[in-house]
Amino acid sequence: MKKSDTELNHKISSAHEVAFSPDGITLASGSGDGTIRSQNDYTGTVKHTLTGHSESVLSVAFSWNGDIIASGCSTGIIRLWDADTGQLIKTFKKFNDMVHSIQFSPDDKILACGTDAGIRLWDVQTGEHKKIFYMNDPYNPVLRAFSPDGNTLASGVDDEKTISLWDVHTDERKKTLRGHTNHLSCLAFSPDGKTLASASYKGTVRLWDINIGNNKILIGHTDWVSSLAFSPDGKTLTSGSDDTTIHFWDVNTGKSKMILTDRDWWHSLALAFSPDGKTLASGDRNKIIYLWDAHTGKEKKTLSGHTDIVRSIAFSPDGRILVSGCDNGSVLIWEIYP
Repeated sequence: MKKSDTELNHKISSAHEVAFSPDGITLASGSGDGTIRSQNDYTGTVKHTLTGHSESVLSVAFSWNGDIIASGCSTGIIRLWDADTGQLIKTFKKFNDMVHSIQFSPDDKILACGTDAGIRLWDVQTGEHKKIFYMNDPYNPVLRAFSPDGNTLASGVDDEKTISLWDVHTDERKKTLRGHTNHLSCLAFSPDGKTLASASYKGTVRLWDINIGNNKILIGHTDWVSSLAFSPDGKTLTSGSDDTTIHFWDVNTGKSKMILTDRDWWHSLALAFSPDGKTLASGDRNKIIYLWDAHTGKEKKTLSGHTDIVRSIAFSPDGRILVSGCDNGSVLIWEIYP
């Protein structure tokens, strides 16, 4: 295991939205100078530098078929790029709200964008602005998660206590999930799309049956939960909290299976399972990434190199590459060996 010789050092305030291509070969990242770079994960070769945005690129995403890179910037402009050639495909109509996050539906027909005003849905083929789901407070981050089949969008705002489930094809609200007694902090769908995990600033984690609407309450954290991640088989949910612990939960029973603790500087702001489910990666305020045996909880390796708080981590689809981003804008690429 080693850090690659390549370090993306885009001058952005936070590296929150780097994105892997579905085949794991290409990494796209946004920059404060308005550019997007796509590069080969293994060689570090920059394939394309995409120019056109005039302000900071806050979000990037690949389509599920890998053909398109979407980007959103601080001025509200959204662009689609040909991932192979680097050519601009389309620029969506501008709205005067920052694009904080961007995500394709799994069928690549819909693009969902988290903005100051709410969640905007776009038709990828036509560029039509289909819908905006307004939020009560434009100054709080929009939480959103697509179900794996692309039919349902879960949304919330971090200072609200309810979660809305939307049909992305009819634009109708299917269900409102109520139960949290404190502000929401994160959302995540299970791999089969039947369960939604939500967490709050109070430390409560809930598992929702999205068809019925009932939920299990997972109690164990004593401070706000900042990260959630399901294992690839959907049987385990992990949660990282400001109480300096990481919990492993049995999704079926709602019981805690394992707790990683005893280090008072822990605060995991990012969690990610390897594709084979054997390793959990966690990114912390102490600028270090930890690799854990997901079955025993044993620490396998620590990765040092960041000089600021680690905010985002992700494995490549083949599990050989880990990418991590921190608050000073640097993105490090790590080769993971068995």
